[in-house]
Amino acid sequence: MAIGAQFMKDDARLSFEQWVQHPDHLHTRLMAMHWSPMHMFLLTAEGCAVADFVGRQESFAEDLRTVLLHIGNQRLLAYFNAHGIPHVNTAKSHHLKSKELRDQPTESRQIASNLSVATKNILFERYQVDFEKFGFQKDVVPEH
Repeated sequence: MAIGAQFMKDDARLSFEQWVQHPDHLHTRLMAMHWSPMHMFLLTAEGCAVADFVGRQESFAEDLRTVLLHIGNQRLLAYFNAHGIPHVNTAKSHHLKSKELRDQPTESRQIASNLSVATKNILFERYQVDFEKFGFQKDVVPEH
């Protein structure tokens, strides 16, 4: 995965690992929200949650079901139960259901499995509060 030139200060392209090593090469105004730690959006300065529920991308379908049950929208819940969440894999141009998508290796998993230990450590340090507050595991990606 490369970061497009339109986001770069010098019109160059960076790999993900290069960006981790040198995040200052990106236009911070344009891209800051994309790499800001999630606790900055979801917790107050005192560490209190600003939302009743925080879902996770890794369990999006299950978390959406939880929200639909909580708000009591039977029509949406019935649709969701009948159809699931359609996904479009633009690389293959076909629709995938949630389970099929979860079972396939994703680009981010492939990238993560190829990161150096040094880069993984930088990411952990940069997002340490998110790891701690939201229950992410530092060791989910096998070390080389």
